[in-house]
Amino acid sequence: MARSRAPFCVGLALLAGCALPAARRLEPKDIRPLPRFFLQELVTRRRASGLSLAVYDTGSVTVPGDLLSELKSPRSRVQLSLPAFLIRHPEQGLILFDAGLPPQGGAGPGEFHAAYSPSPKGDLASQLERGGVRLEDVRWVMLSHLHWDHTGRLDAYPNATVVADRREWDAQAQKTRTGPLPGEFDPAAMEAKLRLRLADLAGAPAYGVFDHGLDLFQDGSVYLIDLSGHSPGSLGLWVNLDSGPVLLAGDAAWVLDNCQDLALPQPQTMSDPPQYWRKLNMMSRMAKEVPQLVIFPGHDLMPLKLQPKPDIRLVP
Repeated sequence: MARSRAPFCVGLALLAGCALPAARRLEPKDIRPLPRFFLQELVTRRRASGLSLAVYDTGSVTVPGDLLSELKSPRSRVQLSLPAFLIRHPEQGLILFDAGLPPQGGAGPGEFHAAYSPSPKGDLASQLERGGVRLEDVRWVMLSHLHWDHTGRLDAYPNATVVADRREWDAQAQKTRTGPLPGEFDPAAMEAKLRLRLADLAGAPAYGVFDHGLDLFQDGSVYLIDLSGHSPGSLGLWVNLDSGPVLLAGDAAWVLDNCQDLALPQPQTMSDPPQYWRKLNMMSRMAKEVPQLVIFPGHDLMPLKLQPKPDIRLVP
């Protein structure tokens, strides 16, 4: 969720529609239509059933409302959740999407200096253990991106393969080459501690209206989705539950305003404004054309109340 240091380009903003009122923005013309049989293939391609999703809240941060969405007042203050997600897969075991806030909390690195408050329940690893999950049983950790409120204690899962986008890893490595800011994720320091797999989605086929979707386990259950725009290699995770599909969007949408109303956050929160706008439109279109789809923004747990599902739960 940290702000990008990339300067905001007026030309890109106009291209993305960032400088126009929301009602006058145009949907990007290069988004593919939903394939005719996509809804049927959600069922026919899925060869794993019984997946479930547990939501863990690892902390909070309070920010100006207009940072998140142009529909919110600059005078408002919005408390954001800092979630991480645990997927139980019948064959692949335990899969994490994001690792939450580091246990120390504190001021965020970079230009975004808001105070992050850890959950009184502890960080993700502590909450998992308290709930009876053995950390050594976690098989996969999928990272939406490498901002510090998503990377938690990655080395707490000794048997897990950590998956990140190659563009994201390389960009963060370049950014921290002269030394990371306090609290910032440092690829050079972490690589030797992790069983790392860098994903290159450029060769992956389209999935729905998305440019690229990688079928992780070749069973139609879990797909990595290219949602770059907030950061160079932002990833989403599409999970096909028995009750219907879920898209864990990371910070490709911070709050529901972004993907429901196509309301943009402030430009300094995007590494690539045109791509961010494209991905918001893709998510919005998928939500309209796939009625059972639940989209979880990176910092908004309202879908738990608006679209309750028997196989999705918030861990108390």
